Amino acid sequence: MPNTDSKHKGPAATNLATPTDLGNDARKEVSAGLTRLLADVFALFVKTKNFHWHVSGPHFRDYHLFETTRHTQAR
Repeated sequence: MPNTDSKHKGPAATNLATPTDLGNDARKEVSAGLTRLLADVFALFVKTKNFHWHVSGPHFRDYHLFETTRHTQAR
């Protein structure tokens, strides 16, 4: 079902309609909260991955295995 919002025109306006009982304000609040959460999760993923690939020193193997386990659990 195409988006009937008159502000959005063109191919990007063909969002899928999702039935909801939320009003516009509540929908925007939920969307904003989920956007922040997704950004935090992605930042944590990138930082964890960077640490995993850049670890060095005498405890390399221990840290490397620990980060591999954490990464697998976070999926």
